[in-house]
This record gives sequence, C-alpha cells and structure tokens, in this order.
Amino acid sequence: MAEAEAKRVLVVDDDTAVFRIIRDALQGFLQCEVDTSPKPECGFELALKKIIT
Repeated sequence: MAEAEAKRVLVVDDDTAVFRIIRDALQGFLQCEVDTSPKPECGFELALKKIIT
C-alpha cells in the first residue's frame, strides 16, 4: 500500500492570534501541514494553488 499523504489544513480567520493557536495545536498534536490566511480571498486562492500543485 502506498504511503499516506500528509494531512493539510487551511485556517482562515481575521484574528491572527486565533489562527496561530489553531496552527500550533494542529501541528503539535496531528503533525499536519497548516496554511493560514487572514483574508478569505487569499485563503481561497491558496486553496486553489494547493489543489493544482
């Protein structure tokens, strides 16, 4: 069986303190890659880029 891909999470919130806490928690407990954005438009673009590449 092929090795499972690393889990990726996108957190979008205008409160940077909130997404920093969420990012640190997810990276620490789930060992997943976390992308963050304070703006919905940028988060959407980032999601599209990650899907394509």
